[in-house]
Amino acid sequence: MSHAARRILLLALLVLPGLPAGASAQAPADTLQRPFGLRLGFPDRIPDLRLPGVLLAPGRGTLGAERWVGDFSRQLEATLSRDRTTRQRQRLLTRLYAADTLVADAVGVDPTLRPVNRGLFGLSSSVADVTLDGSLTLEISTDRFENLKCTPFELQNPLSGCRPKWGAPRLDNILLLRLQAVIGQRLFVDVDLETNRDYANSNTLRAYYQGLQDEFLQRIDVGTVRFRPPASRFLTAGIPSNNFGAAVTVEHGPLEVQALAATQKGSVLAERNYRIGEATVEPQDRLIRDLDFETGRFYWVVDPRSLPGHPRVDPLTLDGLVLPPGVRPREVRIYRYRAALGNVGANPNLGGITALARNTGGITEQQVGPLKWELLAPGEQYWLDPSGLWFVLTARLDPGDLLAVSYVTENDTRVGTYPATDDPAASDSLLLVASPNQGPAVGSFHHAMRNVYRVAGQDLERASLEVKVLLNRSERPVGDVATWLAKFGLAIPTDQAVFDIDNRLFPRVRDPGAGEAIRDQFVVFPNLE
Repeated sequence: MSHAARRILLLALLVLPGLPAGASAQAPADTLQRPFGLRLGFPDRIPDLRLPGVLLAPGRGTLGAERWVGDFSRQLEATLSRDRTTRQRQRLLTRLYAADTLVADAVGVDPTLRPVNRGLFGLSSSVADVTLDGSLTLEISTDRFENLKCTPFELQNPLSGCRPKWGAPRLDNILLLRLQAVIGQRLFVDVDLETNRDYANSNTLRAYYQGLQDEFLQRIDVGTVRFRPPASRFLTAGIPSNNFGAAVTVEHGPLEVQALAATQKGSVLAERNYRIGEATVEPQDRLIRDLDFETGRFYWVVDPRSLPGHPRVDPLTLDGLVLPPGVRPREVRIYRYRAALGNVGANPNLGGITALARNTGGITEQQVGPLKWELLAPGEQYWLDPSGLWFVLTARLDPGDLLAVSYVTENDTRVGTYPATDDPAASDSLLLVASPNQGPAVGSFHHAMRNVYRVAGQDLERASLEVKVLLNRSERPVGDVATWLAKFGLAIPTDQAVFDIDNRLFPRVRDPGAGEAIRDQFVVFPNLE
């Protein structure tokens, strides 16, 4: 199009909107028409269209337009590819090592990035959750041996100590390491290492994969493994526990298959002795220290310090204990809060009772919650003593679990709100009786029994049990008492050297329903301390 034609076309486009003829021909007589228009000035000559300078550069004159566009597209794609690679690397490094204060709207930061919790080594807790605790003790020691009664002959011996010198220093180390890690919510690492243990195989070094409940492959263990056979004294008597190897567990419907390949470190059972009589039994000797009491199973419903004669309280003879009506429980309910392990799987407390648990019986007041508590079933998950003052769980509490009670006394006084169903609007409360890692300063510490010791499983032949109490390998204390067994009230009245099986071995024959709920045998001391 020529310059003159372009000027005429532009002038027509600008003048036509300003013509009022069509509007004035139809306007009513009582209206005033004010035509409007727009005037623009143009230079006498519009600049000619010019080619870009890049096309006129030396060496480009001979290139066609299609070839130049192709070169430009390739250069642009190469630049964008390098930029994408750089941004992806920046995004990966930022997710792994960026600080927690990173904000999404910062300049130069990808908006998809969000602050995440960082654990050990700066990794996100959703990738690897690692808990590490331990200590390393270094000891440097030396000694100096001196002989104060040297003879002329010993003076000639450099090892006699007549010329004492300090020996070369010795460097000893004691490593204590506790490590638990969850990687990708499927791989677990468990390390419990202590170098000064007498039995090295008691250390735990293992890694295992835990599958979901409906998966075929349930578990793979590598490291410290344990074979879990069905309950039978003929299978478990000689199977060592802490082996080193690999174990696999698969499940298909009701069928569960377990395979183990491991080596045993430590003592090996070379021979077995059996006693043939009314029943075939295998005698076994077990040494239990005073600090090896049964933990996580026996608890008081009430604070035992409120009972007459504390600490001389016998848990097995409380039926005839005279208590005020406002102290003795008539109806008891027990609640358990299960701690989630690494946030893996479903919440074990779903569908529980929402309640606040507290205990004000110590120097430091305790309060947890509100939490979802599981109401335990009597006879299946615990056994309550007929006195209503204490109970025993059928399975031991996990280290992070909580335990609470609520009961109604004989005069209808309630300790806690005694809830049976979940009602978040009711503000239910419970009495806390067990919490992890607590000392004597809190009230829940005194609800746990520490005078009960496990001796065997349900397959124990009661008549074959013999118990001895030793102090420095001696059974006889100083004084008029013949044995320590009688000193602690564990012997029969007619013979101070014979353990009272009928009254001190729990569960007793006369304990209603205890034998069906509790599948272990315990020695119960008649004193709480």
